[in-house]
Amino acid sequence: MKKSRWVVAVGMAVLTAAGLAWAQGPVVQKVPPGPGPKVPQMPPLKLRSDLAAQRIDFTVVSRSGETEGRVRVTGVVKSVGPGSYETKPRGDVYLLEGPRIVAHQVLRDLAQGQEMALVYELTIDGDYGGDWEFPPTYKLRINYDVDSKGDGNPANDRLERSGHDLLAIFTRAPYIKPRPVTDLAK
Repeated sequence: MKKSRWVVAVGMAVLTAAGLAWAQGPVVQKVPPGPGPKVPQMPPLKLRSDLAAQRIDFTVVSRSGETEGRVRVTGVVKSVGPGSYETKPRGDVYLLEGPRIVAHQVLRDLAQGQEMALVYELTIDGDYGGDWEFPPTYKLRINYDVDSKGDGNPANDRLERSGHDLLAIFTRAPYIKPRPVTDLAK
């Protein structure tokens, strides 16, 4: 019994001392006068460039018949980011017809909004004969050097367009509805 009275007495003394300290208010340390702390300056933010595989255009250059003609395939890459793209280190742009590379260019410096184009021309027979029974997919692809950090958005470095869009303008198949194609031969 004596032990429990002793514990209660010590506990009350501790609580009383803590209560008195709290009642006096927080301990305030005076800051010596003089210059304040130095805030480090952040280096200016460098705007990241962003190249985008913008579009693949099909243009009819000439017609040699109702279902035959010469076609130009143009892949366009555009600098869409807030900064200019500088080619250090090197990068490449490829236009592919199926798995085959049909046009290639080394990337060059592009200011914001500036474009570069890859062009490939071919002759097609839209009568669903030969290789055009199953038209290839056209792909525009931006590849960066392994030492490069790439650009600000890797999600827009590739683009595809179906060869059916191209073939539809040379066929008699009414069920194929192509997306817009420029026809210079008309």
